[in-house]
Amino acid sequence: MKVIAINELKPGIRFTSPVYLDKEKKSLFLPADVPLKGKDLQKLIKWNIEEVYSEGEAIDPDNTRDLMLFLSSFHTPHQKELYERLKGVIGETKEVFDRIAEMSSVQRDHIDRIVDGLVSIVERFGQEVLHFVLYSGVDVYDLPANGVCITLLSLLLAETLQVPRHRRLSLGTGALLHDVGMLRIPEHILHKDSSLTETELHLMRTHPVHAYRIIHNELGYPEEVALVALQHHERWDGRGYPKSLVGDEISPFARIVSVADAFQAMVSDRPYRSPLTGYTAMRSILSENGKRFDPEILKAFIRTVGIYPLGSLVVLNNGAVGVVVETNPRAPLRPRLRLLVSAEGRELGGRDEAACDLEKNRSLFIVKAVEPQEIKSRLVSR
Repeated sequence: MKVIAINELKPGIRFTSPVYLDKEKKSLFLPADVPLKGKDLQKLIKWNIEEVYSEGEAIDPDNTRDLMLFLSSFHTPHQKELYERLKGVIGETKEVFDRIAEMSSVQRDHIDRIVDGLVSIVERFGQEVLHFVLYSGVDVYDLPANGVCITLLSLLLAETLQVPRHRRLSLGTGALLHDVGMLRIPEHILHKDSSLTETELHLMRTHPVHAYRIIHNELGYPEEVALVALQHHERWDGRGYPKSLVGDEISPFARIVSVADAFQAMVSDRPYRSPLTGYTAMRSILSENGKRFDPEILKAFIRTVGIYPLGSLVVLNNGAVGVVVETNPRAPLRPRLRLLVSAEGRELGGRDEAACDLEKNRSLFIVKAVEPQEIKSRLVSR
């Protein structure tokens, strides 16, 4: 059992085995592979605990970020143009959100142009927009950027569901504006780094109602668009808010945005942890099937994003390690890879000649996905 001094801990750090408050393993402090939150670290300090115990190895969040930057270097020739266009869209969205926050008048045609542009971007670039969602480093509290990413995911999912273009425009508007109610929540609640009180939690959970009023009453959008904001925190099993709706009582567009919003929250930066990898986020999403999300929407999301989303690190049956560079809607378990480590253990570095299409190469298959830190040491010499 290893002794870990409190000054060696920091928010976001994880361990490969559980962490205990005592050597006898009677008091569990942190489960395996769960990031340490800042408030948990503060509790140790408050309790005057100077050390904890684990049989596992520490996983430094900074090392994970290093490798995530490495993965983000895999791009297509269009990625530069895509990133520049989306950064421009985020800038325009910020102008809209700033005016809403100031309660100034907002021209609907400005929002409509932004959404039409996002629909066109998804039509042109397709799954390449996932690269931006996963690797642009969006902070979950950056409402304009977060809104754009969730809109991209929602529109991709809508294409899989074969939603007509004019309906996708309504969906995109609802997705882009779904969190504008946060602009009516006090700043000290939004950025509080400890648990919310019951009163604060109640105030936070009013943001869908505020968003509905902004979208429907202030901006004049139809009910279908406003319901996306009002219902995106409802759950398929009826345990959501603000109205505890069940199943088909939730609007179809809100069900789409609910999945996109949850996925985006997991792969975004947060003050207390590094962003999750696409695979880890997808695994968490799948665990909520039939409880939080519409099962049919979730099936379509799997076809859209993949069981192993873009950038997932996977080990093949021959021992090679690769990174997913293109998902496969027809066969989610057989994406296209670039190999990082050969079956013989030779460093490949993900070069183009190390491409591997699992749909064509039927002798190979994915054995498991791995976290970035598990192979970081093998990528140093790339």
